[in-house]
Amino acid sequence: MIPRANFFLSLTILIVGSTWISSALAQGDLPTPNPTPELSCSQLEYQCENIQKKIANLERSKGTLQRGLEKIEGLKQQIRARHEAALAKIDAKIAELQAALAALNVEPGTVSVAAQRIQKKIDRKVRAREKLVPKLERLLLSPERRRQRLLKSLGLVDAQLALLYPKRDDYCPRAEVCAQQVTPTATPSPIATNTPTPIPTATATPLPTPVPATPTATPTPAGIRCNPTVDPAGPSVSGLTVVVSPTHMEATVSWSTNVAADGIVNYVTGSVPIYPDPNHISDFSFKLSHSITFPVTHGQVNWWMIRVCSPNPGSRCNSVCDQQLVP
Repeated sequence: MIPRANFFLSLTILIVGSTWISSALAQGDLPTPNPTPELSCSQLEYQCENIQKKIANLERSKGTLQRGLEKIEGLKQQIRARHEAALAKIDAKIAELQAALAALNVEPGTVSVAAQRIQKKIDRKVRAREKLVPKLERLLLSPERRRQRLLKSLGLVDAQLALLYPKRDDYCPRAEVCAQQVTPTATPSPIATNTPTPIPTATATPLPTPVPATPTATPTPAGIRCNPTVDPAGPSVSGLTVVVSPTHMEATVSWSTNVAADGIVNYVTGSVPIYPDPNHISDFSFKLSHSITFPVTHGQVNWWMIRVCSPNPGSRCNSVCDQQLVP
């Protein structure tokens, strides 16, 4: 049992403490954690500009993907319309043949060559209609696959935009406030006095030295490229960076080595898939890094062949990066 005095003392402390915390929160006395580290004005301006560029590129790409989805939906509607028109044409022909068969007015039990001929035509049209009905699903399969790939790309873009929008809303207003604070103010002109101004003497001013032009960074081209480096002591290839465009959601890196051991040339091949990291997107290109160590236990590696294949289902490897590396 808790003593009555201790109970009322605890209750009094709780009420007073909650009242103080509420008033402090209302007046803003309590320190609030800073969500982002303090940055200089130049850093804020750089972050804001960089984020805005990324958002602009992603929004343009999102618009392209959405237009692609609209085109696919239009294509699917055209396929359905043509399919329904073909079915309607067959149904009309069947109805016409059935009307012609009924017009013959063949009595039951009698044999009519004309009626048999019309019935055979009706049976052929019915079989053609039965074959045409499941064909629609096969015709819609390819557009649906492309639609799923576009939806996957659109999901990655939306995920990256969801990460960039809060950063823009944080950095850009602070950069604007900082730019207003560092704006130089007009200094008052000094009061003219009667003191004599010194006559400037002629001095030789040195000519400015020409500054070499710095090369501007070229944007990453669409498609796939790679720049592997060789470690002769490995034998391995490290620092393999592959840049793929949004249409290539993954890539396959395959290698082939020419290993000379005891005068015998052996070829060692292999492949490994690599996938993009949505957290490292620059100019809407996925930069993939992968290091490969060749399974060679002895001998001397004469050369490596690096191949990067774009994932085209049902087709051969469309390699866009064939590089022979010599250690």
